[in-house]
Amino acid sequence: MKLSKKTLCFILCFTFLFGTSSNVHASTYNQKKSQTSFSSITVKDLDSMNTDELNAYIDFVKNSRDSFTSNSKHSSATVMSAPNPSDGNPLSLAWIAAAKIAKKMGYKCSGTLVEYSALNKPYGEGLGQNGLLTKAIKKKPAYKKLIKRLKKNQKSYKSRGIVFKKGDLFYALHKVHIEVNGDYRLPYLVTVTDTFDFCYMKGYGDSKNMEAIFKKYVNNWGWLSQQMHALHKIPVRITFTS
Repeated sequence: MKLSKKTLCFILCFTFLFGTSSNVHASTYNQKKSQTSFSSITVKDLDSMNTDELNAYIDFVKNSRDSFTSNSKHSSATVMSAPNPSDGNPLSLAWIAAAKIAKKMGYKCSGTLVEYSALNKPYGEGLGQNGLLTKAIKKKPAYKKLIKRLKKNQKSYKSRGIVFKKGDLFYALHKVHIEVNGDYRLPYLVTVTDTFDFCYMKGYGDSKNMEAIFKKYVNNWGWLSQQMHALHKIPVRITFTS
């Protein structure tokens, strides 16, 4: 059956308009779905996100807070309340998202402490845990030299400061207090204590600035860097055997 040009034109126009409408509807639906999903995010949800998704969540928190500020009746204002009291408020979660980005970029120790700082939780690694920071400390020349010197001099106790001058531990701990106890012929009991303060680490020069990590990898760092009041000073205590 042959169709007239007029009929064919009508069919094509109808198909185009219907298809465009469907695409717009699908796009709007996906956007709303994403917004709804982000508004109920927890720390556990952030664990499974990739870098792009984590950055998108930070953008979402920023935009939601901006909207709330300009119009308290804005529908996305629900982001201002905590999805789960144990997970902290969305601003804290935005910092945790940034910390997870840093961890994905290789800064696992410093990223972990930023997470704990955002949740206002002390960080600790107990004897026998052989945790993240324990493993990192044991690899550092400053620590190895200290233990080697104590054993060589047959010392059973030492309490002093120690500095990690570069890398992930520079940002995570930098200068810490270390206490070593025990028989020099056996493994020492080592206790490392510190106070993690992101704002303090911000004070270093551009080339050795913890802020530089986030500035490089977090898309909306300009906004997030103005929200440091959401972070807390936290005690750090790590215990292990040499």
